[in-house]
Amino acid sequence: MTLVSKHTRAGNEGKKIECPHCGAYHTVGHFAWSAVGCQECKEIVDKTEWLIVPKSKKMNGKKAKEAWLAGYRVYWMSDIYTIFQDNIGQWLNECVVNGSCVGVGDTEGGYYTHGLRKNKDVDEEENN
Repeated sequence: MTLVSKHTRAGNEGKKIECPHCGAYHTVGHFAWSAVGCQECKEIVDKTEWLIVPKSKKMNGKKAKEAWLAGYRVYWMSDIYTIFQDNIGQWLNECVVNGSCVGVGDTEGGYYTHGLRKNKDVDEEENN
């Protein structure tokens, strides 16, 4: 990931940025600010300290599983649906709002990733 600079533009759909302190993602519509507070950790972060989240490409369930095993955060359709492998090897798609889960197939589409999980080792320990 790269840092926000004075040349960074949000574009028509906005730009997704990551907090350097807690790793939370936020979408901004412009960069006409010098610092902004993270909504998750409440830290005030200078504009040039934020990380730009690279655009992701859509993938099917099989590729999404491979990406998760490689340490990436993987989502389905929006950032509230995440996929993971549980401690008995099942692939699940979890809604982070209400905690409900459904299975993940290999052929369905709509999955995408936004970069590495910061706590990949913690995820693997929790799921084992």
